[in-house]
Amino acid sequence: MASKDRLVPELSFLPAMALVIGATIGSGIFVCTTDMAHSLPSGPWVIGVWIAAGLMTLLGALSLSELATLIPETGGPYAFLRRAYGESWGFAFGWANLAVAGSGGIAGTAYLTASCVNAFVPLPHLGAELERWSIHIPYLGDIFPLAQFGLKSVSALIIAFLTGINVVGIRLGAWVQSISTGLKLVLILGIIAVAYALGAQATFPPMAAAPAMPVGAALITAIAAALSSAFWAYDGWANLSYVSGEIKNSARIVPRAIVTGTLIVIVVYTLINIAYFRVLPVENILGSPEGNVGAAMVEAIVGKGGALFVTALILLSVFDCTNAGILTSARVYYAMAADGCFPKRLSSIHPKFSSPHIALWVQMFFSVVLVFTGSFELIASMYVFVNWLFYLLLVCAVFVLRRRMGGTPSTGYRTPLYPWPPLLFALFSTGFLIATLIGDIQSYVSGREPIIKSLAGLILLLAGYPFYRMWKRANLR
Repeated sequence: MASKDRLVPELSFLPAMALVIGATIGSGIFVCTTDMAHSLPSGPWVIGVWIAAGLMTLLGALSLSELATLIPETGGPYAFLRRAYGESWGFAFGWANLAVAGSGGIAGTAYLTASCVNAFVPLPHLGAELERWSIHIPYLGDIFPLAQFGLKSVSALIIAFLTGINVVGIRLGAWVQSISTGLKLVLILGIIAVAYALGAQATFPPMAAAPAMPVGAALITAIAAALSSAFWAYDGWANLSYVSGEIKNSARIVPRAIVTGTLIVIVVYTLINIAYFRVLPVENILGSPEGNVGAAMVEAIVGKGGALFVTALILLSVFDCTNAGILTSARVYYAMAADGCFPKRLSSIHPKFSSPHIALWVQMFFSVVLVFTGSFELIASMYVFVNWLFYLLLVCAVFVLRRRMGGTPSTGYRTPLYPWPPLLFALFSTGFLIATLIGDIQSYVSGREPIIKSLAGLILLLAGYPFYRMWKRANLR
């Protein structure tokens, strides 16, 4: 039954698990391996990093599941951080989601979806003079809002279409998610099966020499760069907690769905990367057109049509991922508005569909703006560092809340082998963040990057504090 003042629990285990898998498996499964192979010396190293990143993600999922049981509220990480550290920390997560992770992720996956459409139906361009028109933004450079106008317009239409579906209600949005995620998994597993069965028939020159083995600090930097790519592909495992308030028996279902979905993703990522190196020598992986090693592998097995098939699969995959991002991220803004941290209007519930419709439309607006400015590419470069900073804080919140509650939770899910999963995750995350910051500084000093991406992400995070104070004062009146 619809409710005018609250979100209604409607989701069961299977659509909840589909959200975890759908929000995680996007385009990264097809393109990240090429970037990782440029950093690491051999296939076993690449596969090892994929497995290590998956295990770290699993440790985070095991820990986050306890928080989802203790605090089964809409908004997920926002609610966890708010309870553990205070309201301003919860706001910081929501602001980062609006400015970096949520809106930027939606814009990026919608643009990738449109790019796949463009491979089948070439999209129009404006005249060269219009496409060269630019706006200068201090410290960020020039943006070209009319460049690739056809791609950007289709991206905006995809975002608007999926937003409309989710305004109609979480049940319809979850139904679309379940169908697209199920189809995506079947097709990916089919590719893996074909690669294992027929991969030996692919003929290539003998394997060329792998990149030279880095040593010392160079090895740490190379592993950090490869992990950053892998973590980008694994990101999405926490998104289900955003909709905890709309899941039936969430204290039981959310932990099961997060852990099961994460395990499935780890298995799929590991199997397909083994398949890549079974079928393709390193030089073909390094030289994959546009880094799309998935297309290169299928083309090697079945011919030219394979690349188009993988392009269609990527289209489905990132469309599915876009829907998951739209469905989940808007709940963060709804929860913040309900607590007085965001403009109050964002806490409105649709009287017929029981969806946070204003939060969804505002999210759509920000995502479409990012599409037309093209700034989602810059934002994506800050994405992993900022997200993992919050993942570190979230896992440490398990320690904070247990101490505040006086020990182990008496009921519900408990992190297995506590304290090792959150402790190992926290230590690893700290090392990863330090290595990433050092690598970003080195890239800036050497001239390979125009900004220190991780520091830029932190500055963007701090820029939200004045808005927090402003909205708090406005909502207290």
